[in-house]
Amino acid sequence: MKHTALFLLLFSMILTGCSQKSSDQPALVVEDMGRNILLQEVFADCGHSDIVGREKRSAKETESELLKAYPGFTLSALGATHATLIKQRNGKCGEHYLFQEYKGKIAVFRENNKALLDVLDVSVGQLRKQDQKMLKDGISVYGKEECAAFWDDFGS
Repeated sequence: MKHTALFLLLFSMILTGCSQKSSDQPALVVEDMGRNILLQEVFADCGHSDIVGREKRSAKETESELLKAYPGFTLSALGATHATLIKQRNGKCGEHYLFQEYKGKIAVFRENNKALLDVLDVSVGQLRKQDQKMLKDGISVYGKEECAAFWDDFGS
C-alpha cells in the first residue's frame, strides 16, 4: 500500500511537471527530458511524405507554442516525449520520374519540377511506334530502382 501511494505521488508529479515536498520526504525535482520533434512534408498528388527535420525541444512546450515555432505545419501527434508536425505540399514528391522524348532522344526528368536529369543516347525513331507514342506522352515511374530498371530497358 505504501509503495502504491508513493508511485501515485511520483506519477502525478511527473505528469504535472512539478515537485512537491512533504515533511518526511526529500524534494523531488522532475527534469525536462525534452521532446523529439519530427517534421514531415506530405505531397497532395502522390500521398508520399518526406522527413524534413528532426529536433529536440522542451517537453513543457504547449501545442500553440509548437505551432508558433513551426509556421505552416499542423500538429499530427503530441506526446510527452514526441511530436509530429506535418506540412502539406502541392504536387508530387521528388521520387517520381518522367521518361519523355527530348530532342529526338530518350530523356528522364524529375516529375515534380521538370528538371532534366539525363539523356540516353538512343534515337526515339529507332523504337517501335507504340514506344514512340508512349515517350511522346511521357512515361511516369516511381522510385530510383524503377527508374534505373526502366533506363536499363531502353539502353539495352
